[in-house]
Amino acid sequence: RGLGDVYKRQVVFANTNSFLTEKTAMAIISGVPFIPLGGQHIGTLLKYYGFREYKYLEFPNQPNFLDELSYVVEKIKFINSLSVSQKQEVYDTWRHTIRYNYDRYLTIDHAEEYLRGIQN
Repeated sequence: RGLGDVYKRQVVFANTNSFLTEKTAMAIISGVPFIPLGGQHIGTLLKYYGFREYKYLEFPNQPNFLDELSYVVEKIKFINSLSVSQKQEVYDTWRHTIRYNYDRYLTIDHAEEYLRGIQN
């Protein structure tokens, strides 16, 4: 079997289970707006924990990873296409959400949530 055989096979990119990672946590506690990529339920999970979406960076919910990736890329392209003053305006709308998500992260009982997650 050569490398060409690998490319001939059909590959299905299904999203896997969603969970909060250190990358998401670092964005939240560092005050960096983000859009998650990783599992079709990550947005639902973040909302379950009480986190809010950032305007123009709504959490993805596509069942297929490639669709989710395309969604995220389009969101980033849109933000990138804005002028500097428009980007500043968008960031100004994010300030409240940044603070809210930071405060929310600090109120979560992480040990309890971890234990609940492994029991389900």
